Amino acid sequence: MEHTSESGFPIASRGELGRAAARLVRADPGMFFFTIGFGTVAAALALAPPWLAGVMIDKITGGASLAEVDRYGAALVILAVLQLLISRYSFLVTARYGLRLSQRLRRSIVDRVLNLPARIVDKADAGDLMVRTTNDTRSVTGIFSNAAPEMLISIVQVVLTFIFIAVLSVPLAIVTIIGMLGIPVVTRWYLRRAASGYLAEADGHAQLAESLSGTVNGARAVELYGLQRRRQDDIVRRAATARAAQFATLRLRSVLFPAVDSSYAIALVVVLLVGAWMFQANAIALGSLIAILLYVRQISAPLDVVLLWLESLQSGIASFARVEGLAGSNIANTPTSTGIPSGSAVVVSNVSFAYSHGPTVLHGIDLEIRPGENLVIVGASGAGKSTLARLLVGIEAPTTGSITLGGVEASALPLEVRRSQIALVTQEQHLFHDTIRTNLLLAHPDAEDHELHAAMSAVGAHWLDSLPAGLDTVVSQDDGLSGAHAQQIALARVLLSDPQTVVLDEATSLLTPGSASTVERSLWSVLEDRTVITIAHRLATARVADRIAVIDDGRIRELGDHEELLRREGLYMRLWNAWQGGPH
Repeated sequence: MEHTSESGFPIASRGELGRAAARLVRADPGMFFFTIGFGTVAAALALAPPWLAGVMIDKITGGASLAEVDRYGAALVILAVLQLLISRYSFLVTARYGLRLSQRLRRSIVDRVLNLPARIVDKADAGDLMVRTTNDTRSVTGIFSNAAPEMLISIVQVVLTFIFIAVLSVPLAIVTIIGMLGIPVVTRWYLRRAASGYLAEADGHAQLAESLSGTVNGARAVELYGLQRRRQDDIVRRAATARAAQFATLRLRSVLFPAVDSSYAIALVVVLLVGAWMFQANAIALGSLIAILLYVRQISAPLDVVLLWLESLQSGIASFARVEGLAGSNIANTPTSTGIPSGSAVVVSNVSFAYSHGPTVLHGIDLEIRPGENLVIVGASGAGKSTLARLLVGIEAPTTGSITLGGVEASALPLEVRRSQIALVTQEQHLFHDTIRTNLLLAHPDAEDHELHAAMSAVGAHWLDSLPAGLDTVVSQDDGLSGAHAQQIALARVLLSDPQTVVLDEATSLLTPGSASTVERSLWSVLEDRTVITIAHRLATARVADRIAVIDDGRIRELGDHEELLRREGLYMRLWNAWQGGPH
């Protein structure tokens, strides 16, 4: 990776972009070469009329008959019509090839996003990820389906135009190149600055999108804590940064295009002066000179197409770098293990963990969780409970030590195997804008309706029976379903997926204390032959657990059942007494 954006996602280097583009081309080499060949024929036909016009002028000045001139005129019309038809078909062929590339790219992007490790998605800048999968993807596919076809034909036409000019007169071809030297000079100046400029522009828009989405999604918290002014200032600051980056690329274009237009005029005037002198010296025929002048005038059209698309190409390359960055090696999944878990025993051996660029939050954790055990993990806020839960399900890998499921490292298990072995349910659950049935079937696609109802009943979701559409109720902002309902649907999904081990991290936090206790007892009853690990703040949950692990400052301080830990009169007893004395 060349470097990393502020969001933490990498940005691909030029070498990686080249290899990615080559992979896309190699996927359909026959169509690629057919497109190139057809574009070359179309470009060559576009150069025939000026050459034929020059021949006609030489014939007329040489005293050719009217019938002969008419034949050349008819040939000129036929070539023009043929060139129009073939150019149109060439563009369609090239655009179709571009659309195929775009389709492959979109599939690749979707696969990459869906296969991003959960630890990366959880810590990702949501605005940046959304911009990469929407705006950046749209920009890249636009390059492949629109810019690339036009640029391909135009570049071939520019090259062939210079070849035709050289065939008619090598000196005037050299003069034409000298007259247009300003174009490569200013283009080189532009390209050296454009890549970083457009990357900064894209990153600025991503940061602005993140601030806007964070403010909208957290509107209640903003209002509750009086953060309106602070959030407004943050949005204004990021908008100013995005605007400054956009103005920087605009300044680049304000230099490029006027310089190019001036180069066209200079080249035409110089060729006209030198060509007139050569004509007077009988060094070139009038028809050839006129054909060359037509070519010099005509070459501006394909060059303009190339340069006009150059801006989009630079923006597209920046977007391509950001999209390809999703495949960066530093966010790749942990190498998978080929081992198959034997049983459901969970063994935590001397585990320590620190988040990137942060302090160590877990220290030397040793814990063996027996198959079928009901373990509750308690501790003060920030003690490391949720971090341990993420390690247990393999979302994060320990910095040191190991966590095994059935004898296999948890973070190295293939995703499908891990899902069948262990499931994590947190207080934050996502429901897709679809029916309740569809949201439940995600866990067990072949489940019958009676199984779905049984799962919902087991988690206390009796409200399902009161819905007019029942399982066919569409989940939306207007359906009246609360966060507590979403948690119950998520818990029902766990029952349907039937994993060997379930980790509940505040999974019933949005339910009332009474409902939470009822749901948890129901879950334990249904999952009595499964291992259940519960991260709990409500200590009523801990009272009936097989064992309780008390975490403090990233270490397991106490381990035992409720009565045993109370007899020790240690940290757990203080937590219990504090909870008993508060509302519950």
